[in-house]
Amino acid sequence: MPNAIGEALALKRQKAERYAKEPLRFRLDSLAVTMQSEHDDRLITFGNGTWSCSCDFFAAHRTCSHLMAIDILLSQRAGMRLRQDHQVRQE
Repeated sequence: MPNAIGEALALKRQKAERYAKEPLRFRLDSLAVTMQSEHDDRLITFGNGTWSCSCDFFAAHRTCSHLMAIDILLSQRAGMRLRQDHQVRQE
C-alpha cells in the first residue's frame, strides 16, 4: 500500500509549483528586514503600500541605498520587482 502522506505531499508540491509560476497570485502585504549597512543595522519595512527605512537619508528623501538594495536583490534572486501598489511584476 503506497504511503498516503507521501502522495499527499507530492500533490501539494505540484500545486505549489503551479502557483509559483503565476507571480500575480501573490501580493506583498507586509515585510520587515534588518540589513547590516556600513554604519548600522537598518530596519526596512513594507506595510500599507509604503516602503520605509530607519536611516536618516530615507527620512529626508523617501528613498535610500538600503531600499534600492532590496529591489536589486529581489530582481536578481527572484526575478521580480516590487512596486508601491503591492503589485509584483516578473522580470
